Formats: sequence, C-alpha cells, structure tokens
Amino acid sequence: MASVLVVVPLGRLHMRPVQRWVASLKLSPTHRHRQVLVSMACVHALRPWRRTGFLTKGVAMGTVMARRVITTDASLVGWGATHEGRTVSGTWSLLMQSAHINYLELLAVSLALKHFLPLLRGQHVLVRTDNTTVVAYINRQGGLRSRHLNTLAHRLIVWSSSHLLSLRATHVPGTRNWGADLLSRGSPRYKDWKIRPGSSRSLRVRRKHTVPDVLLPDRPERPDGGEWPQVLLYAFPPIELITPTLARVRERGHALILIAPRWLGKHWLAEIYQLLCAQPWPLPLRRDLLSRAHGEIFHPHPERMALWAWPVRGGI
Repeated sequence: MASVLVVVPLGRLHMRPVQRWVASLKLSPTHRHRQVLVSMACVHALRPWRRTGFLTKGVAMGTVMARRVITTDASLVGWGATHEGRTVSGTWSLLMQSAHINYLELLAVSLALKHFLPLLRGQHVLVRTDNTTVVAYINRQGGLRSRHLNTLAHRLIVWSSSHLLSLRATHVPGTRNWGADLLSRGSPRYKDWKIRPGSSRSLRVRRKHTVPDVLLPDRPERPDGGEWPQVLLYAFPPIELITPTLARVRERGHALILIAPRWLGKHWLAEIYQLLCAQPWPLPLRRDLLSRAHGEIFHPHPERMALWAWPVRGGI
C-alpha cells in the first residue's frame, strides 16, 4: 500500500483503517511470527485494495499553478475564516466548548470550506491555519493519534474530493493569523475598521485640490493630548471621539478632513455642520473601502457606514 500511495486516489485515507488495526495489535519488532485475528473492520478496509479499478484509476500529475486560499482559526469561544476579504464566523455551543482545540480548529476548516464552496467549487484550495495538527491531518489524510480527529478528517477529505480539485494545508504563525483570529473571538466593532490603505492619502478637498499634510491615527486614544501641527489634517476617529476631536478643532483653529458617518439624528452631525469650511462629499463605495486585520477582512456592508469626508475648520 505504502508503495503506491502517491498514484492511488486518496491512498492514505484508505490505508488509515488498516494502519489503525495493525496499531491495535501492539506488535513489536521481536514478534517475527505471531498469529493474529483479522477483524471484520480490517477485511472491510482491505476491499478497495482488491479492486483493479481502484488501483488503476490514477491521479492528476503536474504542478498546481494557482490555489484559492482560505484562512481559518478557532478559539474555545468560536471560529472564523477569511477568503479574499470575505468573512464568516460563528460561536460554539456549550457542548462544543468542551471539545479539544485541535478538533475545533479542524471543524472550523470544514465549516469554512462549506460556506465558501460557491467560490471554491472545482478549484485547487489551500487552507492557512496556525494549528500544525490540522495541517498534518489534512495533508496526510488523517492520522492515528486521535480517532475523533481522524473521523472528522476522513469526512472532510471525502467531501473535498467530490467538490474541489485538491485540498492542501499550510501553517501560518499565530501572530500573523490576524483576520481569522479576530473573527474567532468576536465580530469587529466600529472602532476596529480602518480606511483602505492609500484611500486617506488620496482624499482631496474639492475645489481646492489639496491633500492632507498630516494623517492623524485612525484611533487617536487622546484627541486632547500632544500637539497637532497647523496644517491640513485627516482623521477617522471612533464614534466616541468625534465630539472631542471637533472640540479641539474648534478651540485651536485646526483644519481637518474628518471621516465620519452621515447618520441623521446624531448630535455630533450638527457640530460638524457648524464647522464646515467646504462642501462635504461621500466616500466612493468599493468592496475594500473598510478593512481590518492588516487588510484581511473587508467590511461586509460599507454602504451602511455612510462615510463622508467633512472639511472642517476651527475659529470660523
């Protein structure tokens, strides 16, 4: 069996039951001659290896030039996954929260693949995960250490063989698994979103055609701390810091392009209108307008944010 694994479709997967049976015998190198009872489970596992069609079907050869990539992660609270800026996440039931983290990580892969199937069907797929056990159980089509993991891996590999061209997994350090890790611990809040890299520098005040000279942090923790230069500024503060930011603009005469939602009825919207020094404009809608986790996650509904650029100036 081992000699033909690479040319038999799902060869390793079909060899696992036989390996498990052999392991259950607890043989040692000193047992050169020993009678053993062949179980019905072993007989059943050997049946495919007796079929000529199974052994001669063959596998695709050559190098895979491109793969669709999904990134997954799981915690004891929930799971999350990303694919080209798209996201999916969920929470575990109380029963599932008691499961081993390796099982949850592999289950997260299965859930993510099924969710993104309309985009992955018939494609070569690469799974990025920070769990090395999951990488091994996918690439080696199961394993012997954990029966539960092997059963879940078996279901996943069989399912993927009928929906995908191929499935591989690779390890990504946990410190760089930004998007999926964030989703596995809860959905991003408003203050977690950032304007697409490069968008802030391309903002232009209509008519004047000037760009911001200094970009303030998207999340200024203390708008009253430190000195702001007397040049055209840009800021995309959290909701709770919009009013303090406007107060500083008013008191110190700053010129600022403020990025804030045009949500009617909010008290800070009236404050913005009082400080307007030019015509505001809506930010152009695009799929990657707002991102999180180093650009791995795109906001699913940027239109709901209704973000506008508000040119404001103090001392008017």
